[in-house]
Amino acid sequence: MTLPRQASTMTQATEVPAKRAHKAITNEGGGTQLLDKALNIVELVAHSNQRLTAHDIAVELDYTKPTTYRILAALVRRGMLSLDNRDQAYELGLRFAELTTSLRSSHHFLMLIEKDLINLSARTGENVTVGIAEKDSVRIVSRYSVGYEVKMGASSGSKRPYHASGIGKVALAFLSPEEGRQAIKRIHFQSLTPKTLPNAEALEEELRLVRARGYAIDDEEIIEGVRCVARPLLSREGQLIGAISLSAPAYRMPPRRVRDIAFALGKITAALSERLSASALPLDSPSSRIGCLHEGGFFHPLAIGLRGEHLMVLDGMAPALHIFTPNGVPVETHNLPFVPSASAISPSGRLVLAHGQEWYDWSTTGLEWRGKLNALITALAFDGETLYLIQGGDSPCLRAAETNDGNFIALEWAPTLMSCHHGRAALSHPYSPQVDLLSLGDGELLQRIEEDASIGELCGLLLHESCLYTTGAHARYIRRLDLTSYQQEYLVAPECHITALGRIGQHIFFAGANLDAVLDDENTQTPGSLYRLLTDD
Repeated sequence: MTLPRQASTMTQATEVPAKRAHKAITNEGGGTQLLDKALNIVELVAHSNQRLTAHDIAVELDYTKPTTYRILAALVRRGMLSLDNRDQAYELGLRFAELTTSLRSSHHFLMLIEKDLINLSARTGENVTVGIAEKDSVRIVSRYSVGYEVKMGASSGSKRPYHASGIGKVALAFLSPEEGRQAIKRIHFQSLTPKTLPNAEALEEELRLVRARGYAIDDEEIIEGVRCVARPLLSREGQLIGAISLSAPAYRMPPRRVRDIAFALGKITAALSERLSASALPLDSPSSRIGCLHEGGFFHPLAIGLRGEHLMVLDGMAPALHIFTPNGVPVETHNLPFVPSASAISPSGRLVLAHGQEWYDWSTTGLEWRGKLNALITALAFDGETLYLIQGGDSPCLRAAETNDGNFIALEWAPTLMSCHHGRAALSHPYSPQVDLLSLGDGELLQRIEEDASIGELCGLLLHESCLYTTGAHARYIRRLDLTSYQQEYLVAPECHITALGRIGQHIFFAGANLDAVLDDENTQTPGSLYRLLTDD
């Protein structure tokens, strides 16, 4: 049924009594089609950069004037639009402010972190935005602006595209795999600025990096001159709840500040995960098996091991040996006279340090010099009580440190990470997320294991029985790879830069490095902590 043509003016349309307007709208043929037209008008008014009259709207959407007037009358009556009599242009109505408030309150997780969001906006002077993933974009549900007078970014209720915004990319990265694939298929890769990602291949490559480092960057991809950092808001079970971002003019967001903001956003996302009143994690969930034993204080842990009943953690950047009880209570600290280039702890608690070409045994009474090579020692590791070392220089090699039989394994490169177990050595490739598994007897290459290149260089390595554990410079997880079945598991890591891993009994102990720590206020938790992971292998 076609709409009846009836002469009318915009002023008359706005003055139609409520009952008459309601009847006109509901009696029109094709209810779904009419609803689509009404929503098209609302979206046109909301997103237009110009003030639109009824005539402008009819022309833009190719609607007849009577149809346009009737829909406008109903929308004005319901408060969705308002008419400015000064220029006869339509604007969004106050009803949208009410709906935005309802939208925000319907997402109760905001109440758990609202104070943190306001404080972050006030401390940085920038805009903080929260959004939720929808079918084809991210819907902004709340925005906090405390600081600089000039505000930019998305307003509450608006949408942000998945491919061209930080908050969109980080939400897309942490959707379930199937939801993510379907969302990417629906994306129209509109070029909003010269830096907008052009296609699905470029987006998927970007998403791999986002997942690895835990945050996304919008580098002037949706608005020229505006940079944004975003993180996912995850439940304690790891499911995506929403996303949070901070945007600022590019000149106020240099690369160093990007890292600082990413860390600050990470503290808020971690706080939300802890505060959510969700059901307890299942016992076999990886994150339920990780406990923090000692918070902060490490700069670059190199080795973790057991000496008697005490846990030892060697810190290389602020050279010291920290000794704890098995539950993480500090016992004592021994400062070291140099920054070790490599270190290793045996199952019996023997600690060996390398400094340049020389290596030493450590005891509570001091350091005992053990030998000197003709090249730099780049890595140390124990296989049982047998010490192995990597010698760099022009002829890099792997050999047992305390034998003089001249046997060695020639290498093409000198790795800085090595882990040995039961006659095998795992060696990390420098500047690459790749591990070579060698036989310590004859140097035969047993396996070559590759990580996703987006995790960056490997910074943690542990070989135990048939399992290899690795961490990367940009990865917020520990990968556990079964070298027999090649099945892998990603264990949620509490921070990036997990640089030391040690297996003791049924536990794996690991520690992070507080690189790029943000110390902007006394409430900021310092990374570089000690953790314990209960294993089942």
